[in-house]
Amino acid sequence: MLSQIVTVKNSTGIHARPAAQLAKALKGHDCRVTLRYEGKDVNASSMMNIMRAGIKAGGSVEVVCEGGDEAGVLHQVVTMFDQRFGEAE
Repeated sequence: MLSQIVTVKNSTGIHARPAAQLAKALKGHDCRVTLRYEGKDVNASSMMNIMRAGIKAGGSVEVVCEGGDEAGVLHQVVTMFDQRFGEAE
């Protein structure tokens, strides 16, 4: 298991588009990714679960990866957060 804490840089938090991007990026990986936010554990392979978490701008999220290629998957997810899921500031 590997984990890292990231800060949500998107001014509107994690809404439908970033949630869909994240869930899509995780398809086909042999790694379970959980987002921990404000005491909730969210399965990151489901767009709807991510949106239900209500992850706000500036929030701290722990990304937890367990399984095959967890280091690569963790790097990919952290990069997506760092790059604001391709959204402008």
